[in-house]
Amino acid sequence: MGGGAVGNFQAVHHCIARPNTYPKFTSTQANLLIIADDLNLSLHHTLFQVEGALYGAKWQYGEDGYFTSNRFENLGGLGVFYAFSQASSRGIEPASNTGPDGMRRFPRRSRFH
Repeated sequence: MGGGAVGNFQAVHHCIARPNTYPKFTSTQANLLIIADDLNLSLHHTLFQVEGALYGAKWQYGEDGYFTSNRFENLGGLGVFYAFSQASSRGIEPASNTGPDGMRRFPRRSRFH
């Protein structure tokens, strides 16, 4: 088993800012991006980095959180699911700290929406 620093906030930034992702979100309807987590170190175990990617400060994450300005204003929220595989089953489960419908939400703060 190897070790090292993990910057899952960068994966979240990449998922949001990809040219084939964000341009699909319009300002005329509510939009939610769902991330199916298949990273080496699951977002499920680093939800603080997801929050940092969205709401964090530049000095911590290299750039301001994507929900702290109008840069990605067409994205109304983010949901995180993680993939799992066991001997008896495979599937996708919601991340921990979920809402009543089983999804971990990271909503846009109202002052920018």
